[in-house]
Amino acid sequence: MQPQQAGRAGHSQHGNPERLQRHGGAAQPAGDARFLILPHLRVPHLASAILGRITRRLPADWQNTYGYTPVLAETFVDAERFTGTCYQAANWIHVGTTQGRGKLDRHHQQALPIKDVYLKPLHRNYQALLTTAL
Repeated sequence: MQPQQAGRAGHSQHGNPERLQRHGGAAQPAGDARFLILPHLRVPHLASAILGRITRRLPADWQNTYGYTPVLAETFVDAERFTGTCYQAANWIHVGTTQGRGKLDRHHQQALPIKDVYLKPLHRNYQALLTTAL
C-alpha cells in the first residue's frame, strides 16, 4: 500500500480532504494500488483473509517505514471488471465512485474507467483523527 492523494468521492464524511492535502500527507490514507490473486489459486476466503492481515499489519509497518501511522486505507475497484467482493467480505466501506478523471487530470473530463471507492478504518477514532489532529 502507498500514500494516496485526498479529495475523492466519499472522503468528506470520513475526513476533511482539503486539510489532508494542505498538511503534506501526514494524515493521508494508505492506498491499496494493486491486489491480484491468480485464477489458478483456489483457496476459500483467501482474498478477504489476506486483506485482513494486511490491514492489521499496515499501521506498524508504515510507522517503521514512513514515520507515521495511517488511520485509514483506501482502494479503487474497476466496477466494469470487478465487483469488490473481497473488500466487502473484509469489511471495507464502499463510499462512492470516482469521476473517471484520475489524479493527473488536466481537462476536467472523464478519460478513465469509473471506479468504486472503498475505505478501511485502521483506527477506531479515524474520523476524529483525520479532522482534528492536523
